[in-house]
Amino acid sequence: MTSKDSDVNMQANLESEHALEDEIVEEGELSSEEILEGTILFALEQAGEQLEQSGEVEPFTILINGEELNVEGLMGETEEEFYAEARRSVFQMEKISNAYVFCYDGFVDLDSGESDALIVEFANKGDENAQVIVRLYKNEDDNLEIEETLYHVGETETLFGSTLEQIQGGKAANEEDGAAGELDSAAAKTAEPSSDA
Repeated sequence: MTSKDSDVNMQANLESEHALEDEIVEEGELSSEEILEGTILFALEQAGEQLEQSGEVEPFTILINGEELNVEGLMGETEEEFYAEARRSVFQMEKISNAYVFCYDGFVDLDSGESDALIVEFANKGDENAQVIVRLYKNEDDNLEIEETLYHVGETETLFGSTLEQIQGGKAANEEDGAAGELDSAAAKTAEPSSDA
């Protein structure tokens, strides 16, 4: 996905490298947890490539249906518009999707100060909240350095179960609930290394 092809939907299939040790899966099949972890890493890789190529990340969602991924670039100019688009994307595919990933560029507050970050919000259908994972990066004097470590920075409202009012009203529900899901400040919490992905 290029940063400008915002209306393009792509289909991708994940390939299994190994099954989770604590789950029994048939040979060649992926567990839902393994697919979600792979999708999170895929999203962060795509965001990193966009950042390297154009210096910015176009927010996108990935809807997961079994082993099939539906990637959709989101159009918008403000945080509210991007959140409304993410909600719309999940809403349209909710009946056949069992999980989603929402990826964008933002920042997190650390003990050492504010840091730029590639941010992923994700949830399985039925989860009470979405989880927020970030990968920190520095971009100084055209020298981009993206860390490999993933940090779990908290929870935010899941996009599953969104209403038409929420889709039309942007992220109003996120603000009312004090959620951590703003495009420019995904989580004002101290980042800690994550073992989720």
